[in-house]
Amino acid sequence: MKILVLILSALGDALFTTPALRALRNGYPDARIDALVWEDNKTILEGNPNLDRLIVSKGKGKLISDVQSLREEVYDLAIGLSNAGSYIAYLVNARKRLGFKGSEIGWMYDFNVPDDRNIHAVDYCLEIVKVAGGKPDINPHLEVAINDEQRRSVAEFMKKKGIITSLPLVAIHPGGKYFSLKRWPVDKFSELVKVLDKMIPLQVVLVGGPDDRELATRIIDPDYNYNRKPVIVAGELSVKETTALLEQVDLFIGNDSAPQHMASAVGVPVVSLFGPTNPANFYPYGTEHIIIRSDLSCSPCFSWLGDLKQYLPEYLPEWVTKCKGKCMEEIEVADVVRAARQLLVNKRSGYKLISTGGSV
Repeated sequence: MKILVLILSALGDALFTTPALRALRNGYPDARIDALVWEDNKTILEGNPNLDRLIVSKGKGKLISDVQSLREEVYDLAIGLSNAGSYIAYLVNARKRLGFKGSEIGWMYDFNVPDDRNIHAVDYCLEIVKVAGGKPDINPHLEVAINDEQRRSVAEFMKKKGIITSLPLVAIHPGGKYFSLKRWPVDKFSELVKVLDKMIPLQVVLVGGPDDRELATRIIDPDYNYNRKPVIVAGELSVKETTALLEQVDLFIGNDSAPQHMASAVGVPVVSLFGPTNPANFYPYGTEHIIIRSDLSCSPCFSWLGDLKQYLPEYLPEWVTKCKGKCMEEIEVADVVRAARQLLVNKRSGYKLISTGGSV
């Protein structure tokens, strides 16, 4: 049997499909399972033991060329685990097509699963593959394949950067590549780091991709006397290497973005900051976590629009163009500190927390 899984989505969303891939392999141990992915998300799935082949799309403007190549394979089953994937599943002419039901795309499948906005994206993907005969694990979990060489390389990198591994390590991610409204303000991240620095002997590491490095630089106050200066690693490590580093940390604090879910994949406790997106769909899956969000009635307002508002404002609803991300701005530093304290005490019992005064 030949199965094609279409994972044409962002990095974090691609990671959400990994329990479904394992369920497929459980259900079809002898099948050939291929996945079509974007160049941008392939790294998170490279080396996944439940895939036989990773097919990298030629690009968002060349999907017709992808379809022509895939039609030659004659797949028995095509499963769309993303919106873009649904169209490809239809066009590759697989014998059976399966995906989630939407108002515009449900007809493209032979079988579809109703879109349930009240469950996690991971569980929704699992519901889809269960219809195809997939068998989920009792305790599904996110997977990132990291090898020993990557771990050794990261250990050496951490030494060279002067990261103090004998102290509790706190990884902070200030970014959110495709949706700037998901980002907590940089000045609040900066204040958070200062409070943590005085609260407990720890080492803060600022993680992320190249697009996050400028944000990470702005978090560090050059005029502030840190006990232990935060170390910026954003933009210096690959996705797999970043995940290998996250294996070493005691706590992750960040916005709803891929690094948060990479931390979840390796079992790191997470303080998760939510605004426009729905925590019910995207909370840190399978790991201890605390969600921090404001009580604004308009939150969550999750939309696929993201940063398009910066480029095509004339086509967008007025509420989008006027939105300034108030739901993220109203998250208080004190609430994040309180959550961090709780998870650090759980992870590293015996560490003395220094009172910061006030309600924190």
